Amino acid sequence: MPRFGAGPKSTRLQRRLFLERAWQQYLAGAEPHGIREEILHSWHRARDTYQIDPASTRPSISIPQDALEERRTRDDWLRLATPILRDFAQRVRLRDHVLGYFDGEGYMLSIDGDRRITERLAAIGCCPGTSWSEESAGTNGPGTALLTRKPIEVFAAEHYVSAWQPWSARGRCPTATMDTR
Repeated sequence: MPRFGAGPKSTRLQRRLFLERAWQQYLAGAEPHGIREEILHSWHRARDTYQIDPASTRPSISIPQDALEERRTRDDWLRLATPILRDFAQRVRLRDHVLGYFDGEGYMLSIDGDRRITERLAAIGCCPGTSWSEESAGTNGPGTALLTRKPIEVFAAEHYVSAWQPWSARGRCPTATMDTR
């Protein structure tokens, strides 16, 4: 069976529908076929190791504002990257996109981009101070990239938690981009 997402023949809608069926099969106890290996492994970790509820509405781990400020202060990369990320976000005007910066433990330290999108993401806990490690949020771009130490895109129902499934996230340690799909 061909894998969706790897070839140009499948449309985004076909890929989305295929992934939704595979995710539902997985939740029902069947091992789906045609899912990327790194995604399937992540689903297993989310369910079996971290016991993430696929019906969650927010990641399970977050820190208070003072702890967030302390993390921001200690993060040398953030200090160097902030002006670059801000300039990049302004230059490309990140319409329908945001650019987030995550630390080495998966905590979002900053987010910039389309204000409408940042507000929608905040409703599901995708905001500074929230952990997007797989342990806290299941399969997702930043958390899965952090754990595997590889760049990855997590598209639609490849996210283990249904609340994240309207989104596509590309994780590259230590930044990620998110957009609606």
